[in-house]
Amino acid sequence: MGLGGALAATAGVFGVQTLDAKSAYEDGPTPETLDTFRRDRLLTNVFAGGAIVALGVGVVVWLVSGTQRSARAGRFAAAPLVGFEEPWQRTTR
Repeated sequence: MGLGGALAATAGVFGVQTLDAKSAYEDGPTPETLDTFRRDRLLTNVFAGGAIVALGVGVVVWLVSGTQRSARAGRFAAAPLVGFEEPWQRTTR
C-alpha cells in the first residue's frame, strides 16, 4: 500500500501542476502552454490510475493474508534441533 500512497501523492503534485498549466494556457494560449497542460494532465491520470490499482491490490493482499494469518493462529509447529536424538534413537554402548 506504500506504493499506492506514493503514486497518489505524485498524482496530487501533478494535479496541482496541471491546474497551473491550465491557468497559464487560459491566460495566454500558445502551443507550448497547451503542450505543458496536456503533458501534466496525462501524467496526473497515469499516476492516479496507478495509485488506484496499487491500493486495490494492497487491500486485496491485506485481506487475504489476514484470513490466512488467523487460520494459522491456532497451529503449533516444532522442529528438532540439529544433532538432537530422540530417546528411542539412542544406541546403547
